[in-house]
Amino acid sequence: MTSPEVSKQFEQKLDNLQQKNSFSALASYDSYVAKWNALTEAEKVLVIRTTGQALIVDSMRRKAVEYEANSKYKGLDGNGTKRDAFRHAIWNALMVKYINKLSAYAWATDHEAQDDPSYYDQYFDGFTGRQHKVMDLHNKEKGRDSWNFWTDSILWTSD
Repeated sequence: MTSPEVSKQFEQKLDNLQQKNSFSALASYDSYVAKWNALTEAEKVLVIRTTGQALIVDSMRRKAVEYEANSKYKGLDGNGTKRDAFRHAIWNALMVKYINKLSAYAWATDHEAQDDPSYYDQYFDGFTGRQHKVMDLHNKEKGRDSWNFWTDSILWTSD
């Protein structure tokens, strides 16, 4: 089966469980179902193709959120802030450290592959979704570029 076919079949099984109000499988995996539903279609393909990386990527995402919450930017809130930029950059630097730069690029860009109907609408800060996407991709690139395989080894450089 192709990745989109696997994704579609998985989503049909989830829908069936939800319609039956099945307690067994769904109750214990609610957080995974929520995460799956929050993914873009491109991210779902990556999860299917590189499941091991998906677990690392999610772990690095959680670590970046933790670092962000304890950073000097913790008082800032919302898209377009230095806090948002910091989280994107840290997440990507960590992905490069623990998987590789090419895979980190794939995860980061596929995360921004939103199919949002309000893509061109303005947010509270006056910028559109497209402008936020461009900024997020820039911050992610800076994070990936900040990690150097040759000088920042997993062994001697802390997160």
